[in-house]
Amino acid sequence: MSYSTYKNHSDEPKQTCPMIDSVISTINTSMKEAEEISNYSEDESAITLADSIKEDLSYLEDEMESIRDINSTLREQREYYKNKVDEIEGILND
Repeated sequence: MSYSTYKNHSDEPKQTCPMIDSVISTINTSMKEAEEISNYSEDESAITLADSIKEDLSYLEDEMESIRDINSTLREQREYYKNKVDEIEGILND
């Protein structure tokens, strides 16, 4: 069975992962703080640094969502193969 068979469809809800959710929450909090620095600082170097930080954090957030998708795919594969093993064990035990 190919990887595409396991891919989540866009209309299906993503599986939750508390650790990923926690990291994304921390990223979002940090992005808001960097945004405030950008908006209220008069120091150009601080604004430039804050903008760079926001860009890096946005990238990390996207990467965490990719990890969530891969994790979901792995869970689906695990369930599929677990069911196949159960099916084969049932046949062998008959």
